[in-house]
Amino acid sequence: MNASGHPRVAIAYDCLFPVDTGGGERVYRRMAELFAERGGEVSYLTRDGREQPDAPFAVVGLWRGEIADREGTRHSGAALGFAWALFCHLLTHRRRYDLVVVAALPVLNVLGVRCALLGSRVVIATDWLEIWHARRWREYSGAVIGTVAWVLQWCGIRVGHIQSVNSDFTRARMIRYRPRADPLVLGLIDLVAGSVDDIRVGGDARDGGEAARGTEVGVGDAGAAGVGDAGAVGAAAREAGTGDSAPMPDAPTNHRAPFMLSIGRHIPDKQMASLPGALARARRDIPELVAVIAGTGPDTDLILAAARDEGMSGQIQLVGRVSDREIASLLNSAAVLVHPSRREGFGLVIAEAAAHGTPSVVVAGSDNAAAELVVNGVNGFVAASVAPHEMGGAIVRVLRADRSLRESTRSWFERERVTRSLGGSVDEILRRWQERAGERSPRATRGGMPRPEVLRE
Repeated sequence: MNASGHPRVAIAYDCLFPVDTGGGERVYRRMAELFAERGGEVSYLTRDGREQPDAPFAVVGLWRGEIADREGTRHSGAALGFAWALFCHLLTHRRRYDLVVVAALPVLNVLGVRCALLGSRVVIATDWLEIWHARRWREYSGAVIGTVAWVLQWCGIRVGHIQSVNSDFTRARMIRYRPRADPLVLGLIDLVAGSVDDIRVGGDARDGGEAARGTEVGVGDAGAAGVGDAGAVGAAAREAGTGDSAPMPDAPTNHRAPFMLSIGRHIPDKQMASLPGALARARRDIPELVAVIAGTGPDTDLILAAARDEGMSGQIQLVGRVSDREIASLLNSAAVLVHPSRREGFGLVIAEAAAHGTPSVVVAGSDNAAAELVVNGVNGFVAASVAPHEMGGAIVRVLRADRSLRESTRSWFERERVTRSLGGSVDEILRRWQERAGERSPRATRGGMPRPEVLRE
């Protein structure tokens, strides 16, 4: 412990916000800040050789290299490299920390931490964004590597004195593999509260039913594409890798039309190519509806092809990569957020949308924690699948509910940001650390022999 009696904390993750963007990056960055706010001496163990952002904690670079390919699939070699660097650092500095919080993505990090700290009094907290079944691992990494990864995951679940997860279904999976575990479900709703309060744009477009009449889809001062800006759409699509030769859809011309918004990487798990079909189905009931799609990735061409096939090229706007402020503007103006992803460890964008009073449509799935955040008729609807009649029908229900659903969505967020806060979760981790540290202290021994629970993982 440091001089004030607070723990010396290490957070181990190979990405760091805002150098890297994503839900996990935001979570671990905020956890580090919260530990520091509570008096902890915090070190963030991550990759080296990159821009180091200002932070109220020490950033310790361990390994250099890219961790994933263009489609977001992690490299096995990079996972081994970072885990080895993490092992070497903790083996050398095993007396420097009292609590190590390690992201179980990839699970080699967990095993590296455990091996480095064998025999020490350091409390290990493992955080699991997701836990996959064997079939999902084989689909992701192939038969051989996927099977090995599942076995390593099985071993990793048995490591650590404290476990945390991001969703109820991940908690249930962990207990299935480790029945005596008591994983803490992290409260993450308030993770978006500060940024939303800081980036509130131009008042609330929900008030007075503005979204029902339609709001111009401009995205602020940075010059990202707004509805009607076909040239900017072309630039955004080229950034996504479609190239100049890819036929671009005409931008929607109705600046006052209500629009559905989708935000995410254009990769297979996000199922973004299902959006044109859902839009076509929804327009049967709401013909003025258009779509805005933010993000880039290798599946952009599939989105464009689906738009042409559905006759929706003139009704869909691709805005490419946009800033946090521009995302806030879009969320503030959208009639509905449509998130067709089949795999989410949490689904932070659902909470971000709710903070602006924007309901969401998500898709049910065994690996989709975002569906846990949506209560039908309260802050959106859960579609049974990405089939046009399912997802399009859910979109229609949101728009027909209009202001009442937007008001209940905002109320849902205000309740959840209090009851499911990351600050409360960090306090619980510290409470469990104190409990474990007391058991593992020299005073918790008899005749020089540790009590049985001291040795138990």
